[in-house]
Amino acid sequence: MRWFLGLGVAATIVTACSGGTTPQGEVPSDSIVSGEVHCLEPPASEINLASSLTMALDPNPVEAGAIATLSLSSDDPPYTYTDGAAATWQCWDGTTWVATHQMLRDGYGGGGDRPVTLEVTAGATTTVPAIGLNVPNSYSILIPDVPPGTYRIIDDVGGANRQRLGGHVIVVVR
Repeated sequence: MRWFLGLGVAATIVTACSGGTTPQGEVPSDSIVSGEVHCLEPPASEINLASSLTMALDPNPVEAGAIATLSLSSDDPPYTYTDGAAATWQCWDGTTWVATHQMLRDGYGGGGDRPVTLEVTAGATTTVPAIGLNVPNSYSILIPDVPPGTYRIIDDVGGANRQRLGGHVIVVVR
């Protein structure tokens, strides 16, 4: 890793851990299981929450395992912000949004020109290229193989003077 840094290639280390477990033996009847997380339908307050970064998914609703286009933009002039290669897929566990997958945009995840989605595993570390894609942008992503329900994709972008702008888009999987 130091060798790569010495050559000027940077990587963003994304560590995510799953949480949101229910008491032992109690699984809500309206839950869906994504890995180790019991996912519930989010409340309207979470679905209607404003996003600072404009994000859209086309198509939406979408099928699990399908390829869709994730677009990012902001109210700022073009190229004010840059983005990395990944976005995070989340589900609502009844209390908070929990990361279940890392989604690498097409061409940046080892899948050739196809996007790659990696399941988040507690305690595991995923290295994601910190490549600096200009905003606005649109890239193909692979929707995780998850049960039907309501999910969210989050992403954040960086600008001058370490300014960060984060956002999300609600996704309905049929």
